[in-house]
Amino acid sequence: MNIEIIEFAIPTCNRKNLFVTNIPTQDELLVYDLLYRTFSKYGLLYEVQVFPATGCNAGRQVNESPGYYAFVKFYSYRSALRAKEEQNNRLSIGSSTCKVAFAKRRKGDNQVTTLFLAKCQELASYYLGFNGWSSNIQILEEDKECVQPGGDLKKIKYFCSVRLDLTNQNLSCDGVGAWEETCSKTDVASQGGVLAKVQKTAHRRAMEHAFSKLVIISLSNGKVSVEVNTTRTDQILRDNMVDEAQLLKVNELEEAPVAEEDREEADIDDINMQVLQELEDPD
Repeated sequence: MNIEIIEFAIPTCNRKNLFVTNIPTQDELLVYDLLYRTFSKYGLLYEVQVFPATGCNAGRQVNESPGYYAFVKFYSYRSALRAKEEQNNRLSIGSSTCKVAFAKRRKGDNQVTTLFLAKCQELASYYLGFNGWSSNIQILEEDKECVQPGGDLKKIKYFCSVRLDLTNQNLSCDGVGAWEETCSKTDVASQGGVLAKVQKTAHRRAMEHAFSKLVIISLSNGKVSVEVNTTRTDQILRDNMVDEAQLLKVNELEEAPVAEEDREEADIDDINMQVLQELEDPD
């Protein structure tokens, strides 16, 4: 049985990205709407991009004739493959028959990029259902010890911790986030707006962090489950401006602890964990 792992990350591999060509000249919004409606029948889309066919993309020359070309990006390789097989040389727009193939964009650094919260919620609801998950705030507090810039400026910084509960999976995971903004000490009205923005952004980043720990396991028979990917490094902590020195670190002891006077100092190397599974390009 084929298993596909879908991360809460921006899909980057070419086998999830379809390249649509031979699109005739029409209103760009109409082309976008037609492509979205056509391909969304095969699975959840991350995005549809439509470009005038008058240049090059990712180093590859594109047909100079009038019209458009497009990229249709799925979260699921299985959905993208089925769409390509059924729509290549069958998709008609106006009087033209479009070609659909896997994209051949240049490979980047393969860095996993976390989804924005709205996309995370859309992905979770698509595979788990609207009642398949819930969240609640564990901590939302101001960092009163952050370094102030001085003068008439004031820095506001908040930390947030959230918990995601996967209702039907008996799983939960936590996420952390932080944000800071600088405002004027004398402008009371602006301080209220900045405070709301800082709290909202810290919460959004905490939610994105929690979702980034999840992986969706999709089976070819349509069944779906979710697991917490404990091997993924918390790069988002640095993006969230959370100082790792402020986080509680717990190490498992292979031996029983000894008395304090007998304990020797030891250096503990950091352990880098591998990602659960990467979906590489087939070539």
